[in-house]
Amino acid sequence: MRQVNSNEAIKIYYKADDLASGSSVSFNVWDETASQLVAGRSGSEIGTDGVYYMEQTSPSSAGYMLIIGTDGTLPKAQVIQVGNPSAKKAFYVHGYFKENQELDYDVYDANGDSIVSGQMTNIIAGFYSADVQGLTPPWFFEAHPRAKRNKVYS
Repeated sequence: MRQVNSNEAIKIYYKADDLASGSSVSFNVWDETASQLVAGRSGSEIGTDGVYYMEQTSPSSAGYMLIIGTDGTLPKAQVIQVGNPSAKKAFYVHGYFKENQELDYDVYDANGDSIVSGQMTNIIAGFYSADVQGLTPPWFFEAHPRAKRNKVYS
């Protein structure tokens, strides 16, 4: 996850598939409480390279920026950590940006042992989070639909 300071001037990027030039790219940005920080702002292309960007100042308080850039057909997500948030979170973005899905998560240590599990929190626009406060790295995170995990096979 990219990390930036509070009140920092940053660029947020979107790379078009096949580096297609001349696309119309827009960005939406929320914080981890689902407050919209940017709505439909157009991006600028870097030369004719199919890479687009938007300039933004990060929020003044520590937290997370949830970002979707799109060319109208292919949305792409990213999460940026701002400062040193007191609530450490792991994030998952649904492949089709679906909201209100019942998703569970497991966190594993370096030996592959499960150290914590629970239900993910739906934020907005297909972004979900899990509390990982107090976990000591290294660890890895897995999200999965509740229905698949609890399905019984005979």
